[in-house]
Amino acid sequence: MLPPLPNNSSLQFIFKDKVYFYHMRKCGGTSIRKTLEKICKEKELEFAVTEGYPLGRAAEFFPPLYQEFKNSILDNEEKFNQFTWITNLRDPVERVFSLYLQNTRNKNRKEYSVKQFMLERAYPLSKYSKKFWDITSNYYIRALMNIIGEVTINDFENAKKMLLRFDLIYILDKNRVVSNGNKLDFLPIPFLRKQDPKNYALIQEEMTELTSLVQEMNYWDIKLYEYFDNLSKPL
Repeated sequence: MLPPLPNNSSLQFIFKDKVYFYHMRKCGGTSIRKTLEKICKEKELEFAVTEGYPLGRAAEFFPPLYQEFKNSILDNEEKFNQFTWITNLRDPVERVFSLYLQNTRNKNRKEYSVKQFMLERAYPLSKYSKKFWDITSNYYIRALMNIIGEVTINDFENAKKMLLRFDLIYILDKNRVVSNGNKLDFLPIPFLRKQDPKNYALIQEEMTELTSLVQEMNYWDIKLYEYFDNLSKPL
């Protein structure tokens, strides 16, 4: 199990020569990516990032530098440990509403309701769909374990084991991190760029009515989020 970072105001973290960021969409990942790109450039570290695809599929899209690993990197502990593995999480309920606002910013929201959006995007079209990030039900576990059907307790346990292998997990909606405890380099604080409050105000009534449904649809993701939030410490 990953021990949390120490609770102090100058958190530090050691990066290996190769850094891989698995970008969970609508969770502050763009800010994290820019922060990591800056760190890696300054320290002359190799950096790769993928987003959208499930984790196993994403491994095929490493830059040429990493092509020797491909999918086997997830199953080969020696190769896996050559990288610093980083990802990000956000409250699953907030993520769904933010996803709706992003996808409907150029549409008439009166004609495309939050509920319609949620139900239409509950499941991925296929294991090879780049639209995995667009999913409104248990997205984290689906992305980590490449699941298109119903998510089970076994999937939850396997996703938890996978995330416990990661070196750093940002939980940006709370400005917290889970880390393997290594300390060396100062860890900058990215930021979560949230939707304009005016946009949330437009769907406040629907959000209130649908929160319980979103929670039900994301039951296992919420469990996963809470588990790692409990391991985290403030940035």
